[in-house]
Amino acid sequence: MTTTSGLRHAGTTRHALTVACTGVIAALIPALSQSLATLPSANGNVWALGDADLLPAGAVAQLAICDTAAACIEMGRRWPRVVRIVVVPEWDDGRATLAALDGGADVCVRGQDPQLIAAYVHSAARRHGLIERVAR
Repeated sequence: MTTTSGLRHAGTTRHALTVACTGVIAALIPALSQSLATLPSANGNVWALGDADLLPAGAVAQLAICDTAAACIEMGRRWPRVVRIVVVPEWDDGRATLAALDGGADVCVRGQDPQLIAAYVHSAARRHGLIERVAR
């Protein structure tokens, strides 16, 4: 893993997928990078994770991992085509999930387990055509 221009890279070759992280999720970037690097990824994709507030000017995120519905809305304004994953509290009674989905989230994940979040990010990237399905 290398870090350049505010981005932490997980992977070794070719196409970089920029993943913007907001709020408390930014603190999970090292663990998320490590978790994403262990998942199968077709065509040698590189996951470039960075704090949304620190991404270089002109950077375009393909995916955003948000910690609130408000952050989800903001990421959608900043990058209209971004795939948004919102991490809701583990104890959520459904209100945070509903707010996130109403705010444009493509998917919600409960709790802050980096491996689980990485699996959701990988799946969302595949479903949105950002990476190809890996034959098993």
